[in-house]
Amino acid sequence: MARPQFNDKRNYTPKPKVKIDRARTTALEVLIAVLDNGAPLDIAFDDLVKEAKLENLDVRFARHLVATTLRRMGQIDLALNSYLEKPLEHRNREGLHVLRLAVCQILFMDTADHAAVSTSVDLLNARKMSGIAKLGNAVLRKVAGDQEKWKDRVINDGGLQRVSLPLWLRQRWIKAHGQEAVTEIAKVFLSIPPFDLTLQDASEQEALVGKLEGEALGNSTIRLKSAGSSITTLPGFEEGRWWLQDVAATLPVLALGDISGLDVADLCSAPGGKTLQLAAAGAKVVSLDQNEHRLKRVHENLERVNLKAEVIAEDLMEWAKKTSKMFDVVLLDAPCSATGTIRRHPDILWNRDPAKLLQYVPVQKEMLSASAGLVKPGGVLLYAVCSQEPDEGEKQVDAFLSRNPDFAIGPVKPEDIPAIPEAICDEGWVRTLPTMLAEQGGMDGFFFAKLRRKN
Repeated sequence: MARPQFNDKRNYTPKPKVKIDRARTTALEVLIAVLDNGAPLDIAFDDLVKEAKLENLDVRFARHLVATTLRRMGQIDLALNSYLEKPLEHRNREGLHVLRLAVCQILFMDTADHAAVSTSVDLLNARKMSGIAKLGNAVLRKVAGDQEKWKDRVINDGGLQRVSLPLWLRQRWIKAHGQEAVTEIAKVFLSIPPFDLTLQDASEQEALVGKLEGEALGNSTIRLKSAGSSITTLPGFEEGRWWLQDVAATLPVLALGDISGLDVADLCSAPGGKTLQLAAAGAKVVSLDQNEHRLKRVHENLERVNLKAEVIAEDLMEWAKKTSKMFDVVLLDAPCSATGTIRRHPDILWNRDPAKLLQYVPVQKEMLSASAGLVKPGGVLLYAVCSQEPDEGEKQVDAFLSRNPDFAIGPVKPEDIPAIPEAICDEGWVRTLPTMLAEQGGMDGFFFAKLRRKN
């Protein structure tokens, strides 16, 4: 018997595969790693981008998408949940993250609405979330239709800024810094931070400002609104005339004054910005950190800028016990909550909680005690943290001084830090907030104190 003939080609045409956008898929994977697994944004992003083998443009898009989603997540969730009868938080975390990325593109990026919606629906289908895809398609179209309302609220409703901070953190900061300051800090966190370049030779500032099309801050920093396609293509990079370092992080070394020829220990030094500053100022530097992977960056930077330091990969507590060397200056940039760097690391907003926030306080106490034993009589222990928490800054120093009567505050003077003299507190230590230099783009929150050992 003859076989039947089938002329309807639809019987033999496979179903089209769901499109997979690699950049958005990578952004989703990074968001899952950060929000659900507590991974630091930079580490998660680098690992997953390397795995995905993205092109440069896709890398930049994915990074901008994830960072903006984390920075604006309070506002994104407010808009998203207004169209959902029940929050997706506990029903489908992955689906929620896809929709967050989509709303971010619609409200805060230049992505066309149809592209943001369709690629997100495709991503949901590709991840086997067809049920959420139907809901998401409807919700995202509503967000797109109402985007002018949401954009207007974001720009004009000052109260909306507060949803950018988790409630517990906002309440904590209001107690420490005041309501007005916290509202302004939240606004700064919503903006993309500029790039700060620390000059190896401060005398080149005027010449390089023009070449880099930047703005001079203080005597040794140039601020750029954008780094363009790549930081490595900017004038002066290959010659090692500058390195990336937020202006707030430069202040501790500047406050030391003339350190030429002095023996200086930079403890917990990676990625090495302060080591470069110290070496450029003529100090004989020992740069110590227990993280060998991060110390690779220190070695690379020293080589690029043609400066020298003795780099040691070892735990501070163990090294302090066995070394016989004493230093004129010991700079301890201690591990901390890093809440002062949220504008650059918005993941900190969401992967910290009240229980974990101050986990480093006892570690800082031990490190301060170990570091104090390395300071020569008449020398300086400079304690610094990139934190906005008084427990890690002011309170930590007060406690140290009560335990160590042979140390006293060596007050910082306005001429020591000309970029931001208003950061000097009455006690003589320095506290920067992200709202400082707000018109120029803000700065990291930082605390440091010069503790001079008595002869």
